[in-house]
Amino acid sequence: MNSSPNYYTILQVSQQANLEEIKKSFRKLALQFHPDKVEESKREEAKRQFQELHIAYKTLSNPEKKEKYDYELRYGEHRREHRGGFFFRSSRFRSNRRRFDFRAYNVSQVQNIFNDLKKKFAEQSQTESSKPKGGYSW
Repeated sequence: MNSSPNYYTILQVSQQANLEEIKKSFRKLALQFHPDKVEESKREEAKRQFQELHIAYKTLSNPEKKEKYDYELRYGEHRREHRGGFFFRSSRFRSNRRRFDFRAYNVSQVQNIFNDLKKKFAEQSQTESSKPKGGYSW
């Protein structure tokens, strides 16, 4: 279960909301929860809600952060549900290598990358097939 708050719920907008809708909702809620605008007894709760609201707005108003957040929201929970056992929990076995992001390339660039890899594997398998298999060669 995901323990982090949903930024769309905090800002009271849909996931399809554009930047203008996000800004409008943030301004309205910021006035409502600003610590200086509420009575003294509700100030601590308003301060916490205002901070959450600010973090949600900073994330969803930045296109790059929003894309990463949407990706994690969509696929992150699914990945966490299927991780189990010692292997995935131990940081010793986690890879620190950065994953290749195909979204940064257009279709022809990705096809070229795969074609190059395919050629390299074909060349490698041809050189390995010419070597004698097993045992000693006298």
